[in-house]
Amino acid sequence: MPRRGGGNQAFLEDTSGDDVFTAQVGMASLVGSGLTRHVVGFNVVAGWALHGGNDVATLLDTPRDDTFAASPQLANFASPDGLYLQALGFESVVARAIQGGSDRAFLFDSPGDDLFLGRGANGTLSGLGFSNRANLFEAVAIFGSTGFNQLVARDLAYAFTRFGSWFEV
Repeated sequence: MPRRGGGNQAFLEDTSGDDVFTAQVGMASLVGSGLTRHVVGFNVVAGWALHGGNDVATLLDTPRDDTFAASPQLANFASPDGLYLQALGFESVVARAIQGGSDRAFLFDSPGDDLFLGRGANGTLSGLGFSNRANLFEAVAIFGSTGFNQLVARDLAYAFTRFGSWFEV
């Protein structure tokens, strides 16, 4: 049964198996080994992958101008009207900007060696134990700090900016 709220926060925690967290305006779910949780009506929703498994999160935008920011352990999707979606500890996070607006994505590297693959409307930054993908955004920026970071970008359908150290392949 869905839980309801209004302007409150909802926190969904994973199992020790493989789990899938999906969040968008007004609803979110976490499905895993023998577990299905749904929440409805919350402005702030967080999914926590703390117990192992190969966990995947999908975060969906609003019709407004939204911002997605992702690092190896934490991803956030926020809108100017107060929607805030968070994925903590997921091995794979996909953010999809499908509702319109002028959405921006900021992808941050790990301390190790990382790879950014950009093609068409997709941009994925991945490294040891993580993969963060931005799909259908108007702008994507990547940030490289340490490690040997590689960049492959072809036929991009979005404005692209890179900061820090990247070796173009």
